[in-house]
Amino acid sequence: MAKLLDGKQAAKSIRIRLRKQIRQYIADGHAQPHAVFIQVGDSPASSQYVGMKNRQAEKIGCRST
Repeated sequence: MAKLLDGKQAAKSIRIRLRKQIRQYIADGHAQPHAVFIQVGDSPASSQYVGMKNRQAEKIGCRST
């Protein structure tokens, strides 16, 4: 039998879990994780994609560059 997956709900669940793990990681005395995104070229679509990744990283508690 086929099972319908809800991608938005799955992504939200993963973000919540990561946010909790990162908070605990920092509380344990570790440095805040830092996500770095490198973009080659200046495509508007690529810029938008990188911007979305930066925002998502910050939402879960990572620094983002």
